[in-house]
Amino acid sequence: MKTKALAITILMLFVIVRMLTLAQSTLEINSITPNTMTSTDDITITINGHGFVEETVIQLSNIGTVSDTFINENELSVDTPELVAGTYSISAINPNGDTVSLDNALIVIDPTVEPTEQPTPTTIPLVITSSEPQRVINNQENTLSILGSGFTQGVVVRLNGYGLLTTTYLHGGAITASIPSGVPAGQYMVEVSDALGRSIQSPTNLTVVAPAPVIPPPATPQPLPTSQITLAPALGVTSFTANPTTITAGQSTRLTFTVQNRGNQMARTISVSLGTGSSFVVSGGQASISIPDLMPNASYSASMMVTAQQSITAGANTIPLRLSYRDTAGESYTGDTELSVMILSADHQSQIVVDAYVIEPSLPEPGDTVSLRMTLMNSGNTVASQVAVRVTGTDSILLPSNSGDTFVIGTLQPNVRTPLIMPLIVSSTAEAGAQVQPLTIDYMQDGEAKQITTGITVTVATVDQPQPLILLSSYDTGVDILQPGTRFTLDITLQNVGLANANSTTVTFGTVQSNIGGEPPTDPNNPDNGGSVTPSTTFAPLGTAGISYVGELSASSSVDIAQEFIVAGDVTTGIYTLPITVQYTLADGTKSQSTLNLSLVVIAPPRLRINPQNPLPESVTAGEPVPLMLELANVGRRGIDLTDASVSAINGEVLEGTLIQLETLATDDDTSLNALIMPLEEGTLEVSVTIAYLNELGQSASIDLTYSAQVNPAPEPIEEPFEPEPIVVEPEPEVNWFGRIVMALVGLGS
Repeated sequence: MKTKALAITILMLFVIVRMLTLAQSTLEINSITPNTMTSTDDITITINGHGFVEETVIQLSNIGTVSDTFINENELSVDTPELVAGTYSISAINPNGDTVSLDNALIVIDPTVEPTEQPTPTTIPLVITSSEPQRVINNQENTLSILGSGFTQGVVVRLNGYGLLTTTYLHGGAITASIPSGVPAGQYMVEVSDALGRSIQSPTNLTVVAPAPVIPPPATPQPLPTSQITLAPALGVTSFTANPTTITAGQSTRLTFTVQNRGNQMARTISVSLGTGSSFVVSGGQASISIPDLMPNASYSASMMVTAQQSITAGANTIPLRLSYRDTAGESYTGDTELSVMILSADHQSQIVVDAYVIEPSLPEPGDTVSLRMTLMNSGNTVASQVAVRVTGTDSILLPSNSGDTFVIGTLQPNVRTPLIMPLIVSSTAEAGAQVQPLTIDYMQDGEAKQITTGITVTVATVDQPQPLILLSSYDTGVDILQPGTRFTLDITLQNVGLANANSTTVTFGTVQSNIGGEPPTDPNNPDNGGSVTPSTTFAPLGTAGISYVGELSASSSVDIAQEFIVAGDVTTGIYTLPITVQYTLADGTKSQSTLNLSLVVIAPPRLRINPQNPLPESVTAGEPVPLMLELANVGRRGIDLTDASVSAINGEVLEGTLIQLETLATDDDTSLNALIMPLEEGTLEVSVTIAYLNELGQSASIDLTYSAQVNPAPEPIEEPFEPEPIVVEPEPEVNWFGRIVMALVGLGS
């Protein structure tokens, strides 16, 4: 026994000496936050490590000493000076001469340069080289020492299958954990995790054994006790897991644990609830969970969902559980236990920033079409959805082109970059030099609308020669709805918003493959500018070839052009583009051309055959109901989304079929409408039938039908002649005078 006690003492002394030796390496840098910035930023960075003092000096490579603020021995803050693009290393120097450096710690990006692949800031990986001791006895508290690198404040040790241990951070290469007495015997995997979400397992496992039984010397036999052995249940939690193991404030985790009856009597009416004084609340209104009755040594696996409150602190947090149960006699028992989970300190926020941008050409002139190429990045830690970039500002330098001023990106994951190309037009009134163009970034985060206002710099070149800029200011078709076969006149207004005149202006309704720049003209209708015309296949010009000669269109002036068209007969419902090509000559004699795209909506009515053509007879009689029967047949190539049909009458009453519900009518299918109308008075009966449906654009539409019939007066009733009923006179009964005299004589009558 003395030899074993001496061995344990030597082992503990070795651990203490080892910890003291490691603790002497006090100065270290683990990481900095943030580790990426742009050359235009003026921010404060935080240095995390160990061994800092108030006199600690911070130096940046190629810069020298920078101003720092001492927060505590594990944290410093530095106000960054004005930095150029590049990668910087950070060094810390203590008054005693201790020096430590972190290479490639800070990356500075020039936002005006196309982004290239940058080196990743150095982050010390989380490594475990060894853990000791590898074997402990569970009848006493033990200390577990873990050696490695990359350890930070908030690191925590966990025995897989038991739970989290109270952990002490010594420095980046050593931590200790307290193993309480009573840990069930067995072999456990040692796991270390930190507040950054990293975790790693030790290459050596921990074996927990029970103390060897002590064989007492033979004892003098004693008389048996007269008292009985106490019988009672005793519940406890033997193991648990949390999924996920690390969460942030406001998030939930599911606790799965095993409850075992370690007593010698059955436990009944068992319930598990959240203990008091906790920073957690039960999720989903589940106040407690019930467990079936447990016999001695029996166990049961249960689970409970809990949510961390917003006020919870980062790091390892305990979750108290209370076990309530009864024995077979009805006596109540309670027991408390604690589980644990790691809370991350990072708030879930999405942050959309312009990571880099380039304008092509780099020196545009007023009126030029430019491509704004930018890279957007979600520098936050949660998903941003419905991301859209808008060109804003009352005195905007960049104007919308045919693509508009809003560009949708969609969903952007954390730490992900996405490219965006925005075709725009430089305003004709833009002044030369560097100009600020405001941008607005809209996105959704967890169902909440967010907005960021930022800007870019546009350098406008000095323009020697003003340019014309012709835009389509308005147009009108003259009809409410365009249908296949519709003839309409298109009236357009072109406006020259540029600073120069457009000479010999020609407007072509269609696409022109221009020969401007050297080839001879190939279109006899347009000999000035040349080129071949490809007319629209949807809208055919009538009366002319679709080409109008305008002549000179001076600056700030406009011109109205009318052209008659017919819509192609085989066009289906949709939105179609009618290109308008404008060709003109500049003041220096050079040719120029631009294409304006006009969008027109065509709605094709459903091909619904209605029989008969007139369901009413030519004449009807007032007061006599008349049936109305219609057969509807879909003879088109697409289904018709019918909704209902309504029937109304003038000089009539709809007895049946006022409103008839309909369904989608498939191709080559048919249905029928039935109504009953009673004419009221002599004159004309008008019956209106409205068949409602949804067109292919999802808009409500209807087919209106009207039928009429002549109403004849009701026939006069026939009066029959009045015949009084005959009067029947009953005859007087004859009197038997002889009999009456005889009866009187004998005294029997009068």
